[in-house]
Amino acid sequence: MDRDDQCAPPSNWADLASNQNFNGSLCLKSTCTYANVTLGQTCILDDVTYIDLGPDGEQFSNSVTRHNCKTPQFYCDAGLQVCIPTKSLGVSCVCADPPETPRHVEVWQVVITTISILAAMCATVVVLTLVHKRLRLQRYRQIREYYEEQISLRKTLAALHAAAADRYIDEKGHYE
Repeated sequence: MDRDDQCAPPSNWADLASNQNFNGSLCLKSTCTYANVTLGQTCILDDVTYIDLGPDGEQFSNSVTRHNCKTPQFYCDAGLQVCIPTKSLGVSCVCADPPETPRHVEVWQVVITTISILAAMCATVVVLTLVHKRLRLQRYRQIREYYEEQISLRKTLAALHAAAADRYIDEKGHYE
């Protein structure tokens, strides 16, 4: 199902390519074919029905029908098995659920979504705070080590200066 990318494209693939095929080629009923069937010609229909559970626990089906009619100009009529021109916007058609059917979101779904979003936001703030605190402490340690090293060097220089001054005084007294 839906392995159109395995099929080689036709020579006129640019004319046949649409969002319903792969470069004008289709994999229907496990056979590679082209999306080149036009008005009144026999077409191949490939129906796949998926069953899933809805929010209220009821099963619902989702049928995916694919065909080898040249799209978007034509579609394959399931009863006649021939390509028919697509209908204009506003013309009646057969739908499982009308497009204006409202979708109802349960209260518990809203609550869980809200809690999940708030939890994610709180977790992000906590992680960023901990990372900032860790980086700030690391920087504080580096500055402290720098100043301790500077103080140590200063004490060493002061001791070296004092030793040199003492030696100078000793040598000065020795020559007088």
